[in-house]
Amino acid sequence: MASSPTFGKHHSLRALTAAAACALALAMALPAGIATGQEQGIDRGVIPVAPDAPERYVVQPGDTLWDISRKFLTDPWYWPEIWHINPQVANPHLIYPGDELALTWVDGRPVVSLARAGEARLSPRVREHPLSEAIHAIPYDRIAAFMGRPKLLAA
Repeated sequence: MASSPTFGKHHSLRALTAAAACALALAMALPAGIATGQEQGIDRGVIPVAPDAPERYVVQPGDTLWDISRKFLTDPWYWPEIWHINPQVANPHLIYPGDELALTWVDGRPVVSLARAGEARLSPRVREHPLSEAIHAIPYDRIAAFMGRPKLLAA
């Protein structure tokens, strides 16, 4: 009966060290451009602005960065290129409906600038409604099955 080979701690450590060394050698051998998409022949110096790109766009509810990028660029994958070179937009993930984005050119490169919609200050207040508009309580017989054994769940 043939037994399967077993490795001691030293053998598995050697194998792990060899695998790590191979991965490091491979990473060092690859050109630096691989991480930025140059392996696909993408020239990061040229940002493909859409020919019908609007000069201004007001963010709508439900818009995503990808949707907005499609309006400004022929290839939405380039959206970080037009945001990261613009120090005015600190975090492109934090755009809100009503914000206005403007496409301008600086030194021959497209730049998206942001104009925030007016900020509103919200304060608590008492809201009065007639009793006829009140939300009715749920009858106990409809929720009794859920109340028999209350259970607190943590998120």
